Amino acid sequence: MVNDSKKLNILIADDDEDDVFLIKELIREGLSPTSASIDHVLDAKNAILMIGKNSYDVCVFDYLLGDKNGLDLLLEVRRKGITMPILFLTGQGDQEVAVEAMKYGASDYLVKKNLSQEALARAIRHALQLSEEEKQRKRVERELKIQGQLLEGVSEATNCLLTGGETGAALKKALEILGKAAELDLVFILEDAPRQEGAASGGMESFWKKGEKKSPAGPFDEVGENPEHIPYEMLGMAHSYLDLREQKTVILTGKKLTPAALKLFKADSISSLVLVPIQVNHKYFGALGFGTLNSPREWSESELSILNMAAAGIGGKIKIQKDEDSFRSIVEGTSSRVGEEFFRSLVRNLALAMPVRCAYVSELISYQNNQCSILAGWEENRYMDNFTYSVGNSPSEDNLAGMMTYFPDKVLESFPNDSMLQNIQARSFAGVPLFDSSLRVIGHLSIADDQPFIEKTRTLSILKLFAARAGVELERKRAEDLIRSMAYHDALTGLPNRVLLNDRLSMALAQAQRNNRMMAILYVDFDGFKSINDTYGHNIGDLLLQGVADRFRKTVRKEDTVARLGGDEFILLMPVIHSTKDAASLARKLIENTRPPIQCENHSLGITLSIGISIFPQDGDDTKTLLKAADDALYVAKSSGRDQFQFSRSVPAAKSG
Repeated sequence: MVNDSKKLNILIADDDEDDVFLIKELIREGLSPTSASIDHVLDAKNAILMIGKNSYDVCVFDYLLGDKNGLDLLLEVRRKGITMPILFLTGQGDQEVAVEAMKYGASDYLVKKNLSQEALARAIRHALQLSEEEKQRKRVERELKIQGQLLEGVSEATNCLLTGGETGAALKKALEILGKAAELDLVFILEDAPRQEGAASGGMESFWKKGEKKSPAGPFDEVGENPEHIPYEMLGMAHSYLDLREQKTVILTGKKLTPAALKLFKADSISSLVLVPIQVNHKYFGALGFGTLNSPREWSESELSILNMAAAGIGGKIKIQKDEDSFRSIVEGTSSRVGEEFFRSLVRNLALAMPVRCAYVSELISYQNNQCSILAGWEENRYMDNFTYSVGNSPSEDNLAGMMTYFPDKVLESFPNDSMLQNIQARSFAGVPLFDSSLRVIGHLSIADDQPFIEKTRTLSILKLFAARAGVELERKRAEDLIRSMAYHDALTGLPNRVLLNDRLSMALAQAQRNNRMMAILYVDFDGFKSINDTYGHNIGDLLLQGVADRFRKTVRKEDTVARLGGDEFILLMPVIHSTKDAASLARKLIENTRPPIQCENHSLGITLSIGISIFPQDGDDTKTLLKAADDALYVAKSSGRDQFQFSRSVPAAKSG
């Protein structure tokens, strides 16, 4: 949407000066009150020069440009990596040129003879909106990438903790991995120590500094050796110590640190420190510290959550040293795997290492209905099929509330209606939640056996540690699914977009040709939608689009596709019909179901539809021809009074309505 307070910079490339004058006037009148600074050139060469020297919000290219045509210019601009919105103009409508223009990256395609100030302004606004949405998508992707690097570092460090053998060496390596992943200068573990003369003290348990080959010795380097204990007050960290004991993350600036702290950290100065509490056996053990020497570091809430995950992993390592052999067997089976392969490997190795009869990793689908989906399950030496189930009245219900569950025996007496436990005649059960980087529950990891559990601490420690990795992997999977969905679905309505529609059109047409079947395309356009936008504003118009899209979903068949092309234009694909009556019936239902008013905030708005229908094979044997036929039929429906559907003229026996 155009910001009225922002002056737009626009470039027009057209070799006809009369057309340039007309386009300028249409832009200024159509975009009012938004002001616009408009440059123009008469050929492609000067267009490239102007684009290189200036920053334009949008460009308008004509097809005819002297030695080069507009398509050549468009292609050259995109090859240079320039992503500004570009509108493409032709004197006469040419479908092939339009397709090529959109293929080369044009934001929209307009025909000069149909040009109006409303159409041009709408195209510019729409192009700018799409451009802003694309920039926002890239910003989100970059944020996800940055968080992903840190998540990968935490994941690699966790793997190091589990596979590094001797604990001291594993901790040092883990700190190095975390420091490099987060691009820091210091990473260390400050262990709480017995009080000296009544003062709370701490000592350096393990330490990594960028560029330093040898780090200070810690208590795990040599049996019986302890780090130097220094009172927190001498370090300038007395208040921080109290917060850490309350499980609060602490952020310090270098100004708050004493010379004793700088000596401990082997630094002349420190710009910032983050201290994350470490718990062992549900008690405060110490802090995992992250520092920068020369430049302050800003930390987002998500990144701090990831650092807390790292602290939990280190605390788990210290806690379960005696279980390293069990951990190693699980890690070796999962460390190099991602996605579905990771989850399947996790449950199998978890069940074998514990050992138990069953292990499951589940994703939360719906909080409201307590619905989960099995991502991977191992039951009695075989993988389970994936399925969706309710965790209501089961021990996993508490996992979705963020709690651990542990039933060492007689679990079926507490949950007699849990069919999954009944199938294996389970006696014991344990489960832990999976968290994303914002500490929201996104699933759970659980095990069950037909024998009692004995070691509660060991069992839950192992589950928590691997739940951290599983949570990271599940969040990554969800992020990939989200990006994939954004690429193929309309952001406003959630319907398939033009890209996904083209894919489904091609598949449906190929199947129809192979099986000698009929197929229908319905081209749908709202009647009078512009006046609603002009009267009530685009926010209300967007709500109306969403409401109508929802009615479309409820009206079409399961095998049909509803896609939004943009604005108020939709395509409905019926991949299989037995006669034109099927298409007419759906068109009639769409029109009738859309007529009742839709509540948009405080406005009750009615809208009608015009629909054009084309049929395969009568109207053509390729998607381009079929879409053109449906568009032509839509034009007839509009011209005949609107609020109706019309078949293509190639279907004379079909009855319109």
